[in-house]
Amino acid sequence: MIKHKYTGDIKTDVKSVLYANNKAKTYEHVKAVAEMNIKIAEQYGLDKGICELCGYLHDISAVFSPSFMLEYAMKNGWYIDESERKFPMILHQRISRVIVQEDFGITDERILSAVEHHTALKANPSPYDMAVFVADKLAWDQEAIRRFMRSLATLSNTRWKRLRWHIWTISWSIKLYFIHTNGLKKV
Repeated sequence: MIKHKYTGDIKTDVKSVLYANNKAKTYEHVKAVAEMNIKIAEQYGLDKGICELCGYLHDISAVFSPSFMLEYAMKNGWYIDESERKFPMILHQRISRVIVQEDFGITDERILSAVEHHTALKANPSPYDMAVFVADKLAWDQEAIRRFMRSLATLSNTRWKRLRWHIWTISWSIKLYFIHTNGLKKV
């Protein structure tokens, strides 16, 4: 999907793809997510390598405009709900999965699912889905995230099953915060 000369080193390739497309800030973000996801992996006994890759790869579609994402999804016959039509940037998680599969050759469903669901969790998310979802939120530099981090600090002994409920509650709090402070256009 992305025209680029890949080296086979995923971290190097993510950096070069993003920098080649003037997305240095996105690279700093995915690097921070990868680092945070490693910490989550250590805390919850997940594979650190998988969590690191999920972090680096989750926003690889940032090289494309939201209008391109919508056009791609329509051209490929994807179901597109009303929110995705209104805010096509939401499609970035699904587009990222395609890029991770096609361009990076990754077939591990734990990685593909975590990338595809890092913005909005699916029903019954895997531990890797939840880890990258949380890491992505923790890597933001926003006041709402400070509250999110304090809430997560209380979860150190909570089982993953209970974590789903906390993630859902906190994610809606974050969404409502952004709607209240920035309006719908930035959610």
